[in-house]
Amino acid sequence: MARPGGYAAEAVPGDLAARLRGVVAGASREGDMAAAVALCRSGRWAEGVVRLRALCAERPDYPDYRVKLAAALFQTGADDEALREVEQALARNPRYRTAAHLKALILADAGRYAEARAVIAAHPPSAAGGGNPHEALFATYLAGVLSLL
Repeated sequence: MARPGGYAAEAVPGDLAARLRGVVAGASREGDMAAAVALCRSGRWAEGVVRLRALCAERPDYPDYRVKLAAALFQTGADDEALREVEQALARNPRYRTAAHLKALILADAGRYAEARAVIAAHPPSAAGGGNPHEALFATYLAGVLSLL
């Protein structure tokens, strides 16, 4: 929670004391998210999806939570629901490239290539040196494959 320039009094979260108590007690939404993702990565998709849904219900305005849920749903073949979740993430943050690229992947998997190409065109991969290099590589690969389809 530290910021290089410190905090202005008006920028300190109103629930700072509760957050600090939660950290000291070991409660952490980031830890809960990591546990849910770990379940999915270990092949326990159903359990992971249940946890991800619960986190999304607790924090419905967190686009990253919805993207992780969408990715898990996509992996389990629930493409329609995955698409709805990723669209919810994009509604909350229209510039969220990871969400856009996941949406393009879901659309491409459904054979909706023109729509997938349009999503990639609106959210091009980040330039070299910007953003996550794995994300940029994946998005570039996806864009290339879509151009061939």
